[in-house]
Amino acid sequence: AGLQGRCHLLGVVEGAELADVYDAMDVFAFSSRSETQGLVLVEAMATGVPAVGLDEPGVREVVLNGKNGYLLSTDASPSQFSKALARVRALTVPGRAALQEEARLTAASYARSSTTQQTVELYSHAIASHAGARATRTRSFEATLEGLKQEWRILANLANAVKDAVATRGDSAK
Repeated sequence: AGLQGRCHLLGVVEGAELADVYDAMDVFAFSSRSETQGLVLVEAMATGVPAVGLDEPGVREVVLNGKNGYLLSTDASPSQFSKALARVRALTVPGRAALQEEARLTAASYARSSTTQQTVELYSHAIASHAGARATRTRSFEATLEGLKQEWRILANLANAVKDAVATRGDSAK
């Protein structure tokens, strides 16, 4: 009843109209517990809209509490959610501008070029780590093999010494 005239339920919105809808928002309310990527949060933030959401996977990676919006505990009540939305609405002009700028910066960090570079760096690090671990295993194997060769030489020398001792003893017994 208290939302009439203040809340607009638009249904499915796509394309350029979606950007216009985000741009018209003061704050993006996100109460989903099943979103796994936070893509809609990034979309909203791209237009400078701060977000309020639940501390769930996908949300906590995007919403930086107090910087580009606010994170609420997963068991937050509707009253707590409402207070967080009101907190954004009550910000001073500089406070709101700071949240909006941080929201834009957050969205920019999810740009294709940025995430592509992060992915390349992640794979490069994983490959280098694997190569390093493999080199360590190879060195360890080679060291073990060298140790076994040394042991074999010692045993061979011992066997030859025993053989020579037995042969010498046999020659002196004749």
